[in-house]
Amino acid sequence: MRRTHRALDVPVGDALLGRVVDGVGRPIDGLGPIHAARRLPVERPAPAIMDRAPVTVPLQTGIKVVDALIPVGRGQRELILGDRQTGKTAIALDTIINQRDSGVICVYCAIGQRSSSVARVIDDLDQRHARQYSVFVVTTEDHPSGEQFAAPYAAMSIAEHFMQHGRDVLVVLDDLTKHARAYRELSLLLLPNDRRWLDQLQQEKWPTNMLPTFTMDADRLFSALVRQYLFVSLFRACAESLASEKASRLAAMRGAERNIGERIGELTSQFHQTRQMAITEELLDIAAGFEALADEL
Repeated sequence: MRRTHRALDVPVGDALLGRVVDGVGRPIDGLGPIHAARRLPVERPAPAIMDRAPVTVPLQTGIKVVDALIPVGRGQRELILGDRQTGKTAIALDTIINQRDSGVICVYCAIGQRSSSVARVIDDLDQRHARQYSVFVVTTEDHPSGEQFAAPYAAMSIAEHFMQHGRDVLVVLDDLTKHARAYRELSLLLLPNDRRWLDQLQQEKWPTNMLPTFTMDADRLFSALVRQYLFVSLFRACAESLASEKASRLAAMRGAERNIGERIGELTSQFHQTRQMAITEELLDIAAGFEALADEL
């Protein structure tokens, strides 16, 4: 490890088209180094609202239902929500494939994904000739949390370079749940050693007012890692204890639910049997009454 005496930056430009890089811009596709003429910092001030152009040009996803009901414009942000394995990534990949011959540059950022899943995505896009106009920023679950945290910022810096040169760019961040988990891990490492944290942990509250804003200062991060190691270990032990207690309660509730269901079934069966006996007795009484009436007649 060595200090570069500059802010974290990534290579940008046409040299990245078709390449696969990690969260800090290093090539990981085995195709050799990237000879980029320019580098941009990962963290930069965002343009003012009044300086941004209005959204006037549509971005066709290639999915007729989406394009008809939820049209997406160039310059617009769109969040894809859904449960696991419901096709969220498939929608994003179909949109990337549909940008062929449209002049749109695509930046796909995988955050904390499995290596096999990312390899399938890249291979799928390659087979559909979408790799030539795409850039892949990949951090797998094996990468450090700091690199996973920086990955979407690196992808945005790469995309902003093309935007500054008048080209339209589609950025896909897959997915932000993993990025939130990486952010929380870094925030826990930077937490002050405060008794209020343990008190709120016991009350099952997330101390959002105690989470400091993460800044990419290597010296501060390194010192915080050393200082907070024991504290994180204590937090993990407390979290595992709470999880075990919740699991025990859930198992007990499920057992009680099964017992109640069985008891209700038994009572229902008894009720039906009792009701059937009562109906049988009523029918016998009615039959006996008809027989008595027939004898009198």
